[in-house]
Amino acid sequence: IVVDGGGNLVLDNSFVGGNVTDVAALAVADGTAQVLYSTLAAGAKVLVDPTALSCTMGDQTTVRNSILVSPAAEPAVACSGATIESCVLEDTTDFPNNAEVAFSPTWFVNYATGDFSLNTMTVPAIVATAATWQSGDPKTDIDGDLRPTTPGTPDYAGADIP
Repeated sequence: IVVDGGGNLVLDNSFVGGNVTDVAALAVADGTAQVLYSTLAAGAKVLVDPTALSCTMGDQTTVRNSILVSPAAEPAVACSGATIESCVLEDTTDFPNNAEVAFSPTWFVNYATGDFSLNTMTVPAIVATAATWQSGDPKTDIDGDLRPTTPGTPDYAGADIP
């Protein structure tokens, strides 16, 4: 997804990205983005490091309760002006107070086809408690599975509850 020309993106309970080389899952060039309970996964590298999230400085980008990963890029997020909270990242240096864990495409049922449903056998345990549900958040995941509905309750980060 590319946000440009002053656009505004609201993304909830979504899978974005996949095994597409040299392309960011979400690029905010000129505009704003609000991402909630979503999974952003970039593709492989051929010429450039694709990121899960990239944006230019000054963009108003907020990401909460999500997974942002890339098998190629380090870090997976190139968006210094973003507010990122209660997410799973591969490197939390620029975004402390998030869960940090090395990414493997095996976390997902089928990374190659963009099915970012979590694989219960291989997803790290930290993903299960990285998010924090708040009033107004989605009450279900991408498949309709119920999320906790008490503010402050730990929850699975990303769009899917396995």
